[in-house]
Amino acid sequence: MKTKIAIFICLLTFATVSFAHGMNKYGPNGGYVRMPGAFHTELVDKGTKIHVYLLDMSFKNPTVNNSAVKIIYKGASNTEYSCSKESDYFVCEKPSSALQGYKEISISAVRNNNKAIAATYNLPLKLDK
Repeated sequence: MKTKIAIFICLLTFATVSFAHGMNKYGPNGGYVRMPGAFHTELVDKGTKIHVYLLDMSFKNPTVNNSAVKIIYKGASNTEYSCSKESDYFVCEKPSSALQGYKEISISAVRNNNKAIAATYNLPLKLDK
């Protein structure tokens, strides 16, 4: 019985922690949030471009200093782009066919010299429930 209670508490805690990282609501720039490491990535679809913000643990202070972003559109074939720095976010190209035929977007990011695992966004983009 104690084992079942411990498992239930662990599952409840995990669910609460995962939603605490913003995947179930829009980020401060109106985008989709993932936490691939010691920071958050926020993907904002701007039509012909993608903006990627590298946010701290409090969903604030976007930075491009000592940072880099690479984006891969995955589907039947993969298309990879490097992203260019703006004042406090990165601008990434979209494939000429928009996002048709792609199943996910994978973002590899380094924020302030801290490398994270790839952040994966399923397509079509939507909030996690």
